[in-house]
Formats: sequence, C-alpha cells, structure tokens
Amino acid sequence: MPASALFAVSIESGNARIATSPLRELCKREGPDGVKDLRIVPLLYSDGRRDHDRTTRIAVGYCRLLQLNSGALKLSIVLQDSWKLEDIPVFIEGVQNDFQVLRQVHGAGQKQDVQEMESSVQHDLEKLVNENASHGGEYLLPRVAKTLCESSRDVMTAVRDLRYKFESGLALSSLEAHASDSYTHIVASLLQINVLCGRASDQAREASREGLWVYLCDREVYHSYRKLQDPTILNDFEPATFGMRPWIRSHDAAIRQCVQLQQQAEMETIAIQSLISSATGISSSREADAQSRFNLLVALLSIGIGIPGLFLAMYGASELLPLDSMGKLLLFAPVLVSLLGAAVIAWWKAPRGRLGKLWKQCAALTVVICAFMVGCAWYFQRL
Repeated sequence: MPASALFAVSIESGNARIATSPLRELCKREGPDGVKDLRIVPLLYSDGRRDHDRTTRIAVGYCRLLQLNSGALKLSIVLQDSWKLEDIPVFIEGVQNDFQVLRQVHGAGQKQDVQEMESSVQHDLEKLVNENASHGGEYLLPRVAKTLCESSRDVMTAVRDLRYKFESGLALSSLEAHASDSYTHIVASLLQINVLCGRASDQAREASREGLWVYLCDREVYHSYRKLQDPTILNDFEPATFGMRPWIRSHDAAIRQCVQLQQQAEMETIAIQSLISSATGISSSREADAQSRFNLLVALLSIGIGIPGLFLAMYGASELLPLDSMGKLLLFAPVLVSLLGAAVIAWWKAPRGRLGKLWKQCAALTVVICAFMVGCAWYFQRL
C-alpha cells in the first residue's frame, strides 16, 4: 500500500468543543463503518519546518484519528484558530524598515487566507502522518497519535522564538533613539501569541485529562491509566501496567507530550503577561518623558518669545528697528541673549531620535538669525 493511501485526510475549521456523542455512536456501530479505535489529539501547527525554518503560519486545533472496523484509517483535522505573520513597513529615524506582525486569520473577508492555511496544514500533516505510518506494523493508530502530539509539542519552540523576536523588538523600540510605530504592533502581536498559547494549553489540558478520548472505545485503559496517574482516584480498576496493552507505551508517551505542551504553553503565557506589564510601564514612562519635554518646550518658547516681546513693548519697535547702529544693537542685546540662550538650551536638552533632530535644527536656525541681525547692524553702521 503506498504511503499516501494509509490515511484518508480531511480538514475543516470549527469550534474547539469536541462532540463525543457522535463518536460514541460510531464506536457502538457494527459493520465496516463502525469505529474500532480512535484518538483525539491536540494540534499546534507551524509551517517553519517546511519553509526553511521561517515560520509564517501557526494554527491551533485538534486531530481525530479513527480506525474503522473495515481497517480503513481516517485523520480529520479541525482548526480552532490560526495566525499569519505579515510584513509591514515602519519608519525608524526616518528610514523604512520591514517589520513582522502576527495577525489572526478568520472571517469571510479572509477566505483566501483561511483556504491557504487549511491547505498548508493538510499538506504538512498528511506528509508527517504517512511518513510515520509507512513503516507499517501493528497498532498504527496509537503510534501516529504519539507522533502528532510530539509534533505539536515541538512547535512550541517556534512559538518561543517568535516571542523572543517580539521581545527584542519591544526592547529596541522602547529606546528613544529607535522609537517608532512598531511599538504598538509588537504589543498587539504579543497579545496574539498569548491567545495562541492559551488555546494550545486548553487543548493539551483537555486531551491529557480525557486520555485522548480513548475511553470511547476502551474504558479499561482510560480508567487504569488515570489510576496510574493519581492513585487516590476511587475506581475499581487496577493501575495500568506495561503488559496491559501492546500499545500502552505509545499511549503513555502521547499523554506525556500533551502534558509538556500544556506546561510550556502556560510558561509562555506567564512570560508574555510579564512582557505586557513591562510594556505598560514603558508606555507610562514615555508619556512622562513626553510631558517633561513639552514643559521644557513651553519654557523655551517663553524665553525666546516672552523676553523679546517684553523689550519691544517697553522701548517700541520703532525705537529699536532697524538695527543700523551699535546703540540700537546694545538695546537689542537682551533680546539676542534670550534667543541665543533658548537655542543653546534646546540643543543641549534635545531628545534622541527624529524629534531631537528637529529641536537642533530649530536651535541652529535661531543662532543663524541672530548672527544675521548682528551682521546687518554692523554693516549698516559702516555705511
């Protein structure tokens, strides 16, 4: 049998809730369409392995593995939610840079993205499952379930790398010298990763608690394995042992992978929440710095405009202008000193980044104007 024919693979986008009643009826049904064995495993998907380790799509959901009485094997993939990395242009110090944001893929307006996501997930999982199943042998279903759980747990590495990437971007954009619009995009992407990890943790927690839903076809394995996990559980079953089922080791490994997936997803959630709290503190600090710069700007304007206005009101503009003599220039000296003082303070206290360049340009322009006025006075005096 060719590898591509081992599993019939289908995919859909649906709700996270797993309906057990139809599956229970299938397990009770006799005939070739009845279900002999089944597993439901959590799904955390990333296309990073296929695309040269560059993650562009991430999805969360679950997989239904069914073995019919006829011997046919079916894999049904249900996507609960999906995300896509997109490049957007941001400007840092006036230079355009490409920046990636994590965007949720859903809704009728993104039908093409949903179809591309489903096609990517189906292609990669079908290849993964059939490569594992091509070795043949008995008890194929538990082994494939373990492979899918392990693959989902491995994807947490890609999620962690994304979090590191956005964390580094957050640290960079927090600096005044690199302040840009990317700050908001980073926080939004971190929130999306937090949602992603929360959903993955929920799926893994439910799968480990329900024993991959093996009780729908084999109650003894489910209750015995639960007794092995927690000896204080009150039931009539003995704890599971190595010889209970030939595939019990694969089942145990799959459950352990689900537990690891849950723990790692929860750790990522804690880390992201700490990052968001830090981002909130950084945002408050930036607002305080902006208020401080505004107060300084108002003070500089009061010096550069208020003092000259006061002297012009006292002596009259007609008495001081034009500056065609040194006497008038001496009377105008307080105005020049106030303008030069404001320019020096603006240059010295200029913030970093694009705003700081604007401050320095204004200060330099003020100095040039003052020098021009003095030069004009000296020129007219010599005439």
